[in-house]
Amino acid sequence: MKWRSSHFEPAHLASAIWNIAAHDITHRSYFIHFEKEIRSRNPSLFTHRDLAMIMWAYGKAQFRASLLFKKLRHEIMTRDLARFTVEEICNIVWAYARTGEPSAKLFFALKIEILKRDLKEVEESSLIVILWSYSVIAVNIKPLFRAIKYEILRRGLHCFTHRQLSQIMGSYGRQTMHAPDLFEKVSSEIMQRGVQNFEPGWLVAVADGFAKSENYNQDLFKVIGDHIVNEDLSPYEPLQVIRLFWAFINAGLLTKSLHIKLTNQILLCDFPKLKDVSLEELVKALENNDFKAPELVAATEAELVRRSEAKC
Repeated sequence: MKWRSSHFEPAHLASAIWNIAAHDITHRSYFIHFEKEIRSRNPSLFTHRDLAMIMWAYGKAQFRASLLFKKLRHEIMTRDLARFTVEEICNIVWAYARTGEPSAKLFFALKIEILKRDLKEVEESSLIVILWSYSVIAVNIKPLFRAIKYEILRRGLHCFTHRQLSQIMGSYGRQTMHAPDLFEKVSSEIMQRGVQNFEPGWLVAVADGFAKSENYNQDLFKVIGDHIVNEDLSPYEPLQVIRLFWAFINAGLLTKSLHIKLTNQILLCDFPKLKDVSLEELVKALENNDFKAPELVAATEAELVRRSEAKC
């Protein structure tokens, strides 16, 4: 297919790369080839939908195509943003956040456009995508997050799935936005639904979001802590356990039994295989830990030394 792409119409190019990404095909050769092919075309020939589909595809594959994104960004900025659908805007900002491409001007312009829309007509899934994307690439997001918060509260938390609730908390937490009215409502909603019904990643996002935003709801943290103490933590990834550890330390609500459970689980990790971000967050947690954890401290220090020597 890619070898015939020079004969494709713009819409077919967009559809082709979208389908490749949608089917989880991540081979670099496809994305490199289509990037060059799309860049060789006049961007004005692509529809709004085409542009959003192309960007979504590269975001899905997390393939950084800086020259392509720069060209498409300039094209989008020349157009009337009011003519883009909410779904198209979501695909664009999500793609930039996923790939980490710089896009301050575009994100600012799209933020203004989103605020012009009637949020009552925006689907819950789109609100979540907007929150997550702007929490990753922040461009004066307070007015946007405030508007979405009011809309979330207006329609009620029952409209959101367990996963979406965790994503909301994760997004506000990532930007350390306090929003006590929202967090209090979510806390009550989570306890009503039962923390046992939240998957590991979702529960971690909740605890992390509450801790980062300094919403230290003791009742919620106690319920989560009690659940973790009695839970098999083998399904949890190392970074997830470390983030739970940090969240409870940061909230000042780490109990001795929970401390033992989490530190023992972290000690089961293969430290040389820990990602740098995991090790960094573990160090930060240990620096503020009021309980003694000599074995974990020793294992962490040994791994830090090993990595330092490996760089020499």
